[in-house]
Amino acid sequence: MTAPLHLHSGDLVAAQARQSALPGRHLVYAEVYHEGPVADWPDAPAFRRRRARFLHEQTDGALSEAVLLQHLTGLDRELADAAAGDAEITGWFDSCLYDQLILAAILTTLHRAGVRHDRLSLVQAETSDGLAKLRPEDFPGCWAKRVALSEEQLDYAARFWTAFTAGQHDELDALCAITAPPLPHLARAGRRWREERPGSDGLGRLDRTIVTLLKEAGPEGLPAGELFRRYAAT
Repeated sequence: MTAPLHLHSGDLVAAQARQSALPGRHLVYAEVYHEGPVADWPDAPAFRRRRARFLHEQTDGALSEAVLLQHLTGLDRELADAAAGDAEITGWFDSCLYDQLILAAILTTLHRAGVRHDRLSLVQAETSDGLAKLRPEDFPGCWAKRVALSEEQLDYAARFWTAFTAGQHDELDALCAITAPPLPHLARAGRRWREERPGSDGLGRLDRTIVTLLKEAGPEGLPAGELFRRYAAT
């Protein structure tokens, strides 16, 4: 069998993993799917162009649309090549919304490409930054404890992604409300995303929590770093 492919959501974890004794290749798949346009078929060319344009605009032109499109196309090509092979594909993802939406998109792409569930495995942290705390020597032990994915989990990820991208809020709420969801962290992330809907005060959870923390801090306010720490603890 071909050497395994390890998928990461950020450069920090991938850099640590590359310094470890893990066999195989490492691919960073970084995307902010909770912002901007999304599509039911995440590897479609038209979707990549829309994402590249959005990311270009969000960086005030610091990253060119052409470079972004080349990057996104390269990621999808890597996934397509992996799907066509026989290597095990292991995802390394934290429990946060950012990571879980990337996981849903990747699993949907691989599932629809016909990748068997027994080729897919997952190493998942229970916190939003657990993997970033790993040292190179920690990776082989974590990989040895990776969990094989089931067909039920792939189907759940695809249904979640379809509901998320189509704005089917009732379906998404139903998937996230399952008592024992096949992918618990994804269900939790979906509920977290839905909490960003503006309430009667016009604020989503993030804005409302920040306002509350600043009120609690009083007139002196909070340094940005401390505000981030306190928000992360909520």
